[in-house]
Amino acid sequence: MKYTKGDWEVRFNTTVRVGDDWIASCVGSGKVNAEANAHLIAAAPELLDACKKGLNEMKLWESSESCDCPPEGHICGVIRLRQSIQNVEQAIAKAKGK
Repeated sequence: MKYTKGDWEVRFNTTVRVGDDWIASCVGSGKVNAEANAHLIAAAPELLDACKKGLNEMKLWESSESCDCPPEGHICGVIRLRQSIQNVEQAIAKAKGK
């Protein structure tokens, strides 16, 4: 999948840009919806990345029988899962405009 690389950010409340490149301009549906749409669009690359990484970590944890963790628990999987949770939480916060 190809898309404009870089830090997608909301400018002027309803415009999504990467540097000087325009990604989207949200209009219609009222100011509040347009601003929310802009934040959701700006978070899209991070949401995609967090989902891909989280899915990969879940698959790794599922198949982590060959790790060096003690038999009573897969500590390595827990650490990776916590990082995935943090990545998803940060992407969701950006999508919400926080």
